[in-house]
Amino acid sequence: DLRGRLYMGSVAPRSVTLYLPEAELSFIDVYTSVGDFSNAMPLRADEISITSSVGSLTLQDLDAQILTLTNSAGEIDLDGFSCEMLTASVDTGDLTLRNGSASASADICTNIADATLQDVALTSLTFSSDLGDTLLDGTLRGACSLETNLGDLTLRFADRAENYFVTLETGMGDLSVTNADLVRTDGEPDRINPRSETENRISISTSMGDLDLSFAE
Repeated sequence: DLRGRLYMGSVAPRSVTLYLPEAELSFIDVYTSVGDFSNAMPLRADEISITSSVGSLTLQDLDAQILTLTNSAGEIDLDGFSCEMLTASVDTGDLTLRNGSASASADICTNIADATLQDVALTSLTFSSDLGDTLLDGTLRGACSLETNLGDLTLRFADRAENYFVTLETGMGDLSVTNADLVRTDGEPDRINPRSETENRISISTSMGDLDLSFAE
């Protein structure tokens, strides 16, 4: 029954269960207007797109070349993913991505939300946050940029500082760097490993909030 029923001045809860065929899928496209969505089994396809207007997305084990996750009002919680290209955005609500990788590119945007990226390996990351705290724990590869407006930013790199060249432009807030030497020159952004020729070049910009960077020993 997809219509639901009115009783006691409210809408009766209804759920829909979708079974997918055991076959190689080219495209999985899920859209929900109001309500939560979750998957009980792994989803694999060339391209996976999951969009919610209002409600929570609780996801696990997504495998695709192109992975797109969008939520206007509600959280995205994903545990386990493998893709080449990742796009994830949350307007209002928290974003959590755990145990996953994007081997070609990652574009992540939050408006009013806390973001937690834990045990991730991301390539060519573009990250922006307007309001909320951000934690990234893992590795970054290629040219990456992270920009936050209002909120704390914590980066815990799983590898050594020598693997990165980092530029830091900070506004109001405390700056902490662990297991790396910070180079400061008047009129220039703060830098880590300014003479490094590594391809992993990380640009970080914060407006208001603390910035905490740590690297493996």
